[in-house]
Amino acid sequence: CGPPIRVDATPFPDPSGLQATTYAIASWQVVCNITKPKPQAARCCVSFSAFYNDSAIPCNTCACGCKDIDTDTCNANARPLLLPPDTLLVPFDNRTLKAKVWAKQKHMAVPKKLPCPDNCGISLNWHLNSDYGNGWSARITVFNWGNNAVEDWFGAVDLGKAG
Repeated sequence: CGPPIRVDATPFPDPSGLQATTYAIASWQVVCNITKPKPQAARCCVSFSAFYNDSAIPCNTCACGCKDIDTDTCNANARPLLLPPDTLLVPFDNRTLKAKVWAKQKHMAVPKKLPCPDNCGISLNWHLNSDYGNGWSARITVFNWGNNAVEDWFGAVDLGKAG
């Protein structure tokens, strides 16, 4: 913003509705230019899964971009493969075999060209474990696959209509 410049005192109408005007002791004008930050690729992603599906749902394909990915070897537009829940603990490069075995066990189709990774340094999975009449239980798992510093973060859950 630029420096403040003194201008004529600002008039304020009387709040009671009378036709009286009160003037500010002093008024200044400040001019600011709004700039947009440069767009950046996301560095993290969130996925959700629940007790009524025994598969875990990973983050979307290319959720954090596919800039440095050879899309001749993977499909940047394909949906991610569903996984057994423990496979979320495995880095993407080591998930392929487990994903294929899981798909075969669950009678799910596996595309010839597999989905590209999410490319996120940090992933968070929210899994709703159970839906009890007197309460819910959930698991939230945060993974930091890269060298991303995660400082001063917090998580908040609001299940206002859950019970």
